[in-house]
Amino acid sequence: MITVAMITEAKSYTEKFSFQNPGGMGTIVPLWARELEKLGCRVAIDDPKIDWDILHLHSPLPTSMYLAIRAKLMEKPIVIHGHHLPELIKGGFKGGALFYPIFKRYSRYFYNLGDLVIVPSLYAKKVLQDMGVKRPMEIVFNGIDRERFTKNSKAGSEFRREWNFREDDFIILSVGLRIPRKGVDTFLETVAEFNRRHPSSNVKFVWVGGSEPLLVDAMPGGALPDNVLFTGFVSFEQLLAAYSAADLFLFPTRSESYGNVIVEAASCNLPLVIREIPVFDEWLVDGSDCIKCRDAMEFVSAVELLWEDREMRARLSFASGRLAKSHDIEHTARRLFDIYSQLIGYLG
Repeated sequence: MITVAMITEAKSYTEKFSFQNPGGMGTIVPLWARELEKLGCRVAIDDPKIDWDILHLHSPLPTSMYLAIRAKLMEKPIVIHGHHLPELIKGGFKGGALFYPIFKRYSRYFYNLGDLVIVPSLYAKKVLQDMGVKRPMEIVFNGIDRERFTKNSKAGSEFRREWNFREDDFIILSVGLRIPRKGVDTFLETVAEFNRRHPSSNVKFVWVGGSEPLLVDAMPGGALPDNVLFTGFVSFEQLLAAYSAADLFLFPTRSESYGNVIVEAASCNLPLVIREIPVFDEWLVDGSDCIKCRDAMEFVSAVELLWEDREMRARLSFASGRLAKSHDIEHTARRLFDIYSQLIGYLG
C-alpha cells in the first residue's frame, strides 16, 4: 500500500488570516483522498509525521518549503502541485504587483524541489516552464465530484425564495472571490449594458463569493441595479443551491490555473459563458463546450443569445454534462495513483 502525506496548509492560513475560503485544494484534496483510498492508497491530509512513501505538497508556504527540503535530505519522493501560479497574486492580493517578482523567484525554487510537478492544465505547465521550473511535469485535471455537484430542483427553488427571485426569473450566476482578477468589473459592465438594452427583463445577475482580509475587494461603491445580487460567502449547501437555481454560468475571470468552478457549473448542466484566455484553450472549445468572450460587449451578446434561444441553451447544457464526465474525480484519482506507483518504482 502506498502512503501519501498530502499537505495543503489550508487550516493554517484560514486560521492565521481569518480566511473564509479554504481555496480549491482545501475542498478538493479530501475528495482525492476518498477516491485514492478506494484504489488502495492511504492518504493522510496535513499530517507529515506519519511514515509516508510520497510527500505531496499543495501550497508554496513556509511549512511546505521546510518539509520539501527535509524530504530532499531524506531522499524521499516529493510531488508538488503546480496550481499556485505567481501571476495569480496580481489583481487579487494587496500589493500583489509589488511582491510578484519576489514570489516568482521563491516559487521557482520551491517547485524545483519536487521530483515531479503535477499541473492542472497545459497553460500552468507552460507558465512554470517559462519561469524556470526544470522538474518533470504531468498534467492532471483537478476533477469534479459529480455526485456532489448535481442539479437539485428543490434546493434551487429554495435559493430563489431565500433571495426573493421568482420562479420565472432567468438567473445568471458567477462564482469566485470578489477580487479584480476574477473580472467583477466586466461582470458589472455586462449588467449595465444588458440593462440598457433590456430595461424590463426578467434576467437577474448573481455573484457568489466574497473577499478576504489580504485581498483587494472589488465590490463597487454605491447602489447596485435592482437585478444584481452579491451574496458574499455562502455555505457549501448554499453554493450547490445557487448552481441549481441558475440558468446560465458566466465566468469573466482574467487568469486561472484551471478553473474549478467551471467544472462545478458544468456538472450541474449549466451552459457556460467564459472569458477567452489561454488556460481554457486546450480543454474548452468555443461554440461546442461553451461561448467564449473577450469583453463585456461580447458577454452581453452571449447572454442575449442564451436567454432567448432555448435550443442553444439545451445544446450547451448537454455539452456541460459531457465536459463534467470527462473531468470526473475518479479519473483524477486513477492518474494520481498511477503517478505515485511509477514514481516510487522509478526512485526505488
